[in-house]
Formats: sequence, C-alpha cells, structure tokens
Amino acid sequence: MLTIKYTTTQSSTEVTATYETINELKLEITQNSTYKTILKTVVLSGGVDLDESAEKLFYQCSSIISIDASGFDTHNITNMRDMFSKCTSVKSINIDNYVTSSVTTMNGMFNSCESLTTLNVLHFDTSNVTNTAYMFYGCNALTSLDVSSFDTSKVTDMQSMFAYCSSLRELDLRNFDTSNVTNMHSMFRYCSSISKLNLKSFNTSKVTDFGYFMPDCISLTEVDLTSFTFNVATDVSVFFYNSSNLETIVCPNNWNSMVPSSATKWGLFTGCTSLRGAIAYDSSKTDVTYANPSTGYFTSYKVYCNDSPCTAIKYNGTSVAHLYYNDRKLY
Repeated sequence: MLTIKYTTTQSSTEVTATYETINELKLEITQNSTYKTILKTVVLSGGVDLDESAEKLFYQCSSIISIDASGFDTHNITNMRDMFSKCTSVKSINIDNYVTSSVTTMNGMFNSCESLTTLNVLHFDTSNVTNTAYMFYGCNALTSLDVSSFDTSKVTDMQSMFAYCSSLRELDLRNFDTSNVTNMHSMFRYCSSISKLNLKSFNTSKVTDFGYFMPDCISLTEVDLTSFTFNVATDVSVFFYNSSNLETIVCPNNWNSMVPSSATKWGLFTGCTSLRGAIAYDSSKTDVTYANPSTGYFTSYKVYCNDSPCTAIKYNGTSVAHLYYNDRKLY
C-alpha cells in the first residue's frame, strides 16, 4: 500500500490518497494532466510486495518544489528510469532511506532537475545497475555531488551522466569501475564549473563512443588521461572542445595510432586556446593527429612543485629527476 500526501499550487491544504500499486499512482499522475501542473509538495510512504517499476513516477511534474520519499520502501523496485525526470522546479528530494540493491536501471533518474540544490545518493547500492545514462543530466543548480560510493562494475552506458551539471565544482570518481562501459558520449559535457576531475581509474577498453566527452569544461586546467585506450572507439570527435582554460593533458600515449582509422575524430582540441604540450595551441591543428606528447598537445609527465627544485613524475609513477620548473618547461 502506498500513501501520498500532497499540496498543490492552488491550495496549501494537505490531501492524502492511497494506492495499491505503483502503477495505480503513476496512472493517476500521468493521465491526470492537472496533477502534473499543480502538485507542489509530495510525501510518499509505504511500499509494494511485488517487483514493480518506478519508471517516470513523477516525470514532468514541473510544479513540484519538494519531494519527501524517505518513507517509500523501494526494496522490490528494479527500474528507476526517469523517476524524477524533468521535475524542473524541485529544490529538494529526500530519498535517504532508499534501498536500491535490486535496481538495474537509473538512467535519467534526476534528468533536468534544474532547480535541485542538494542531493544525497551516497547510500545508493548500485551494484546491479547497468545504465546510468543521463542520470544527473541538467542538474545545473547542484554545486556538489558525492558518488564516491557508487559500484559501477556492471554499468555499460554512462552517456551524458553528468552533462550540463554546470555548477558542480568537482567530482570524486576514483572508485568508478568503467571496465564494462561502452558509451561515454557527452559524459562531462558543459560541466563548466568543474576544476578537478580525477579519471585515473577509468578503464575504457570497451568504450566505442567518446564523442563530446568533455567539451566546454571551461574551469578545468588539467586532466590526466593516462589510463585511456581507444582500441574499439568509433567516435572521439569534439573530445575537449572549447575547454578554453585547459592547459595540461597528462597522457604518454599517441591516440592517433590507437584510434581505429574508421573512427570519427575531428575537432578534438577546437577552442582549447590555453593548451600547451609539445606545441602551443594552434587553431589549425585540432584533430586526433595532435593527441600525442611528442608533436602534439599532450604532456607525458606530471611535475610536482612545493619548492625548487621540483620533482618530475613520469606517467608510470616513477620519480625520474629533481629539476627546476619554469613556465611549464623542465630545465
């Protein structure tokens, strides 16, 4: 039995309704267009005995400003696709007690929740999830998001997972297991406030689509892509496009020799005007040909400086020398 308590934009009087199944509740919301446009606050509690889908439960409920679903028993739920998608006015979603160990798909779960300012998903058990595409897409009011506990070992699709999260300042993805991911298209597209992005743990051996991977990350100055491989890639185009403050790409590899010749690979570095590796940025040199540390924009080592002399660390982690560091060149 599910219980929903709600107020509307037309009345502050709380109304209580009960439903036997999630489908009954979804039917009420999806078929009654008035619900979608006047629901203001929602408190959802109770649960269901059978495996049911919460897909599009509050989809396009554009007037809701708060959802408290902490009392909603989700242990039988396997599908949370687009559950809160396009709740464009919602500022808070309380899902603190969600049990997600049976969930296999979370794609689009918070898609375009553009007014959401805080979100706690640290307790999510994602060990059975295979799809996180568009999960946080367009959550452009979120300044922080902790996904450090996510088990992504079964995930195959991460397309646009964090795209247009334009207020996020950093993401801790050190524990992300991407060994089964095939799609990373637009994964960090227009994450324009991110200044730190740790992708060192990424295994991209199965990824085919890298198109628009991290364009318009205009606050990012450095990224380490040492672990990235492209043996099965079909698209690496516009990879760094318009990340105008990106200065350093740490990577010892030559992508031009790794990316299959049939892949789409234009415009990787277009608009990356601050980029400097073996050569300085040249607007006529923006394709995959220049994705290397010898004649292109990559840097094959990282320099750590507290005081001079500095320590140069090669990509394999070995300290190779104590050298002086001046204007990003080693002497």
